[in-house]
Amino acid sequence: MKNKNVQNPYDPIFFLSIAKFPSKKGWEEYAWLQIVKQMIGMKTPETLRKLFQLFFSPSERKDATYRAAGLAMLYQGATNRMIRKELKLSPHTIKAIRQSKTEHSYQSAYVLAKLAKPKPTPPTRGTIWDERRDATRVYRNTKFGKLRM
Repeated sequence: MKNKNVQNPYDPIFFLSIAKFPSKKGWEEYAWLQIVKQMIGMKTPETLRKLFQLFFSPSERKDATYRAAGLAMLYQGATNRMIRKELKLSPHTIKAIRQSKTEHSYQSAYVLAKLAKPKPTPPTRGTIWDERRDATRVYRNTKFGKLRM
């Protein structure tokens, strides 16, 4: 019989089928819980390091390391400028780390900017000024549309 504590990071993690869950989000939460359980079962840092090497690319591991270091510096009371100077992180990344500290979930600076920025409204067409401007312009209809001259 196998030992309950997982020692080998190369042991497979068994997941239930996505079809058994009402939503993909529910399956993702279940799968993440299985991965965390496997990580908790690791007894030595070396086996956990091997598991991270299986799951994450070198650039993802580097990003996670810098984020963790930035979060640790925030908890120690470091300012944004100190973090930026020591870890060479962008102000947007530091802002995202600071927000993740309060919201308990990391979102990239790109996602934060996308959420904060209102969607642009399409330009209005057909106003009286557009009609006047088009009346004075010379154009020729082509198979590609109006060709303004």
